[in-house]
Amino acid sequence: MPESFPFVWLGYVGDRWDTVELLVHCDIAEQVTVFDDFIDDERVLWFSVDASEMHERARLVIVGGMYAAPGGDEKTWTSLLEQFQFYSAKFPDACVLIAADFPDYDAFKTAVTQACWTAQSVTVNQFMKLRATDRSETDAFLAAFFRKAKICSIALTDEDTGQLLSTQQALGLMLKDFKLKGNNTLPQDPAAATMLRTQVAAIRAAGAPSTSNQGLPAVPATTTADNVCLYSLSETNDLIDSLAVKRQCLHGPYAALKAENASGRRLTMMLMNLGRVVDEEGLPTCLLQADLQWAFDVANHDSILLAAYIAGVVGVEWRLLDDCLVMDTVAVQLAGLVSGAFRLTSGTAQRRKLSLHIFSAAFTFLQDIMQLCAPAARPVLPDFAKDIMDSLLQFAPQAPVSVRPSDAFSTPQKVALAITQKMQAQDVSPSDLRLFILQQLVTLRTVQDRLCAVELLGSGPVGPWFFVDDVVNPLPSIAAVVSIVSEAIPLYEKTFKAKFNFAVNKTALLPMMGAPIPSQDEVGCPICYQYKQLGVQIDSQLSLLPRLQHVLRVGRALALELFNMSETAGLTVPIQAAQILVRVAPVILFAAELLVIAHGAEARLNALQAEWA
Repeated sequence: MPESFPFVWLGYVGDRWDTVELLVHCDIAEQVTVFDDFIDDERVLWFSVDASEMHERARLVIVGGMYAAPGGDEKTWTSLLEQFQFYSAKFPDACVLIAADFPDYDAFKTAVTQACWTAQSVTVNQFMKLRATDRSETDAFLAAFFRKAKICSIALTDEDTGQLLSTQQALGLMLKDFKLKGNNTLPQDPAAATMLRTQVAAIRAAGAPSTSNQGLPAVPATTTADNVCLYSLSETNDLIDSLAVKRQCLHGPYAALKAENASGRRLTMMLMNLGRVVDEEGLPTCLLQADLQWAFDVANHDSILLAAYIAGVVGVEWRLLDDCLVMDTVAVQLAGLVSGAFRLTSGTAQRRKLSLHIFSAAFTFLQDIMQLCAPAARPVLPDFAKDIMDSLLQFAPQAPVSVRPSDAFSTPQKVALAITQKMQAQDVSPSDLRLFILQQLVTLRTVQDRLCAVELLGSGPVGPWFFVDDVVNPLPSIAAVVSIVSEAIPLYEKTFKAKFNFAVNKTALLPMMGAPIPSQDEVGCPICYQYKQLGVQIDSQLSLLPRLQHVLRVGRALALELFNMSETAGLTVPIQAAQILVRVAPVILFAAELLVIAHGAEARLNALQAEWA
């Protein structure tokens, strides 16, 4: 088959040339279903086309056959074509070619070639007509032609048998998974949990008052109720009644606002007052919505409500938060089926500022735990750091008696503290200070401890960086990395019932600036030496060569796909070149600001462009 042959094979291959499988035009390949069956002990190839995906611009060209055992049955095959009467009427210029209708393979091949040219001429003629009459429609036509149908399907399998699950079974599993992810029940004392529910119920029953009544938790002296000029219900009614439009209005929200409904008016008053208060405080208005999706769900609802009340969120604001959490339900939809709505006991409505705040607040504990287990790297080291470390590898000098330490030190922390105190003294010369530092560092047994002591003399630690749900921590040594993996992360997981993914290619360790490359056994988990952060592939040398290689692969694949589609439709080279600038070049230039520092990037990009030419 030539590369420009605009058909794909579907189904099964027979033994004879005229009992071939189904050959379908590429434009409709995803709408054709092929399956086999047995009719009177004969194996038959069936196919069907989804008419809902058809449109007038596509020519339906199907070439095919059926096979039986043994040989072919032309009568049976002809009967299968009866189901295409609908398509023949809808697409009068369609072409159906049957191999058995031709005397030999050459005649069959000639007919297929003619059908290809006919399909190509339709596309090219339509493009040329639009180009001559309406240039704007030309761009829309090309965009529709090159746009691929995004059709995919998802199936779940049984863990034990490996069999595909039905839609109902898959829906049940997804529902169960959502509940397990959302109902984050952290360990809690039963008595404390009961007291928490009782307090929240009492606050709800009292309407979250701004003053501490008997039996309610204490509130601050200043609360959200300390706002002036709030609308009363009567003022709200007067304001709504005064609203008018110049013409008759049937708009739904306006009609709902004007409706004579007591509950609706009270809710409108609350929202109006809330909006005024937030606006006066210089904050953006943000109302929670019931849009619970994947988890950052670490907070119990009762805990959120009690904490908000104690912090001074009372009255209207507290009741709105309570209503939002109560209404925070979710349903699972799969293949046209929808599960019943269910409510989760923890978590917050997603894609809103409150949920992000709670997640970020919980994530900051990870930063504290990491700093406790292994201090982050300090980039600003003393000017003598490199000279001191180089000298330690050559000799261990004796310091004068006046600066000799009174006892031996055994830990990097003690050595760093002693050096810091000596550096602050006014009567020590630079040469004596240097000898003192060498003397202290020599008391440490290993080079790793000496490096750690010098690291502690630095300043400006940046600490862990957070990228949504990823953490990046610059550390001074392999020992610090091991402490984070073996101590800090397990402690955080146990405390917050979280889970870090230590699967293959999920944990990266980038030895920077010539640092030694550790093994997987040293670190304690599978590691890789490249990592994609916010869509950019980062390597340990910051060369960005992996990113460049990825961009070249994507550019080559996109260009090849565009060339094949253009040749299938018979579009000329100038059209292909113009579409390269629209559909391929922007993808490559997306990372151009990073690729300028990648060695050899310009030459390799020029070579890629030469391949296209």
